[in-house]
Amino acid sequence: MQRSPYIVAALMALATFVPLSTSASIARVLTIGTSGSDVTALQSALIAKGYLSTSATGTFGPATLAAVQKLQCASGIICSGTAYGTVGPATRAALGLGASLPAHNFEVIGWIPYWRAGVGTADILPHLSSFTAIMPFGYIVQNDGMLHDAFGLDAPMSTTSATLIAAAKAAGVKIIPTVMWSNGAAIHTILSDQTSRTALEDRIAALVTTGGFDGINIDFEGKRAETKDSFSLFLKGLYQRVGQKLVYCTIEARTPVYDRYDGTPPPDATEYANDYVAINKYCDRVELMTYDQQTVDVKLDKSGTEAAGPYIPISDPAWVRKVVNLTAQNIPKKKLQIGIATYG
Repeated sequence: MQRSPYIVAALMALATFVPLSTSASIARVLTIGTSGSDVTALQSALIAKGYLSTSATGTFGPATLAAVQKLQCASGIICSGTAYGTVGPATRAALGLGASLPAHNFEVIGWIPYWRAGVGTADILPHLSSFTAIMPFGYIVQNDGMLHDAFGLDAPMSTTSATLIAAAKAAGVKIIPTVMWSNGAAIHTILSDQTSRTALEDRIAALVTTGGFDGINIDFEGKRAETKDSFSLFLKGLYQRVGQKLVYCTIEARTPVYDRYDGTPPPDATEYANDYVAINKYCDRVELMTYDQQTVDVKLDKSGTEAAGPYIPISDPAWVRKVVNLTAQNIPKKKLQIGIATYG
């Protein structure tokens, strides 16, 4: 099965940033604090048009911000508000850059939770040009293996979902819903039985087809170690059923064993619910939930400087690096997405 190659990444609770192959890159939105060759190109264009008097440094600082704002106001693009000074398609066009502005090799995916479907959709619609995919969150697997459409994607009269899907398709933005499940006992019961497992595979593949979606994201959390092989069989069956559609897999981050324990690890320390080798075979992209670190890494706990308690950030870069390097032993980095929390 031939599928498009993708390169490693970063995933946020609300948006996912994934470096793509060079044939599928997009121009990112530029704002103060960003840097790179695309910022250099922006500054050179501002200098050529007389809006910026400093040299092109490749870093979007206060002088560049002021120059962009002056251009935007003079061009009738925008003169106030939170987007004032942010460089998007309209500002690039005003500078005559267009597609010539070097693209940042990131795919941007917005997650919209069902409990904030209206607000999330309203947030994303004005910025669709910055996205390559939208991930409604989504469908919920019930304990009997049936699917509940919490977002309202199957309801043709749902204004929110209909508006989102129509706008995304018009803009060439992919729609990849999430199927979530968090009852470990029910997951094992359904997936360990061939009949109920294949029935679930059929249901999910069917909703991808009937909904006209570009793929599906599987987010089964709280699985038991005894479910590992059954979950792998489920992914294999689903992967075969969806054909050329994309399969994303959201999985828990795995901390290196000797960083998890103070002393000798227990005998069952390497019993996992996710088979990384199988996940590599049947998932086009793998989203690592590298957040909610808490006290999972005792070595980092001990390195903390807080006198009042343990070292428990949401997501320490040192811990994320360990997680990625460990995962990359079985799953190529070109498939990985790194979860970055947008809360706390």
